[in-house]
Amino acid sequence: MGTTSLRSTTCDVTSVYARRLKNRIAYRVVDDYDGETLTANTRRTSIRPLTLKELVDFLLQGWPFLAVLAMNFGNDTKRMLGFFQGESAFYPEFHEALVERVVEEFPLPEEESRQ
Repeated sequence: MGTTSLRSTTCDVTSVYARRLKNRIAYRVVDDYDGETLTANTRRTSIRPLTLKELVDFLLQGWPFLAVLAMNFGNDTKRMLGFFQGESAFYPEFHEALVERVVEEFPLPEEESRQ
């Protein structure tokens, strides 16, 4: 459904999986470390498919992605943006939505945001 890969030494991957239940859709966030990098909010259900915003919000509630970026790069937003790739067959704008959230949290310097 949605996968975020880090361009780290170990190429860490965190994903959101979905499966249809009888009357709902079940979602879960998983990582490469048996959940060690995740928070408690890694499962949810919905009646209809999540919107792109809901998917990104759910991922960020289950995995401290923004904290991982800050820990590695401080406030260097440009380097943060080159450190990850978001992919989804169902949400073509998934990567761009993640980029938008990063820039909201760590704004680019004024001159870079106009380029």
